[in-house]
Amino acid sequence: MAPDDPAVQAAADALDRLRAACQAAVEAAFAVADRQARFDAATRVGEQLGYWHATIADGRARTAREIRAAESLSLAGLADRLSISKARADQFVRVANRPGRAPTQPPQEETTSG
Repeated sequence: MAPDDPAVQAAADALDRLRAACQAAVEAAFAVADRQARFDAATRVGEQLGYWHATIADGRARTAREIRAAESLSLAGLADRLSISKARADQFVRVANRPGRAPTQPPQEETTSG
């Protein structure tokens, strides 16, 4: 990782904003007085977070596969390169090679008419 790469700093800044936004979404969902509406709000937050978790996991798997191919690494070599276990490296490779890895669209927000 190149620490002087502006994209690295941009990713770190975006992560800071994401943390704040996630915290605000969770707090807002659980601040809803009506229990059913609170449950529904928490469900929507969870669905969105689940989508983004699956999306980033897919991206990590594809990136691991790209590193392995670009550097002609064995599975053990990939594990060493990424500082992960060989079993985890194998998971990344298998996930990256699986069709239909992650949802293509985030869950849609329900619209309510007031």
